[in-house]
Amino acid sequence: MSPIYVALDTPDIERAKAIATRVRHHVGGIKLGLEFFMANGRHGVHEMADIGLPIFLDLKFHDIPNTVGKAVQALRPLEPAIITVHASGGRAMLEDAKAAAPTGTKVVAVTMLTSLDANDLTSIGLSPDPHEQVV
Repeated sequence: MSPIYVALDTPDIERAKAIATRVRHHVGGIKLGLEFFMANGRHGVHEMADIGLPIFLDLKFHDIPNTVGKAVQALRPLEPAIITVHASGGRAMLEDAKAAAPTGTKVVAVTMLTSLDANDLTSIGLSPDPHEQVV
């Protein structure tokens, strides 16, 4: 199976299903982000899963450890292949997220948003070189 996941960054479930159906034999899974999830919820994720590809839920959780753990636990019925959390939430948050995830679900920590540039990093007190922030 291909290691490539196609990003379906749209709130339009019909558009997302059409794209996923067209590419399903060429990719390893589909990535659904916050915009899709907020517009379509669990039902939308189930509809996308019916296409037969693994689901990457790119929701980038970032809160206190208990809250993130409970949020990840709430996703268990969706059986995502991958979920994202913010690395800046700290070790305890990352551990709670992993402990709450379904068996086999990968928990991926986002170290820096791709939208941030040197000016953004400087304004929040970090090194202006994005390469120094990414693991």
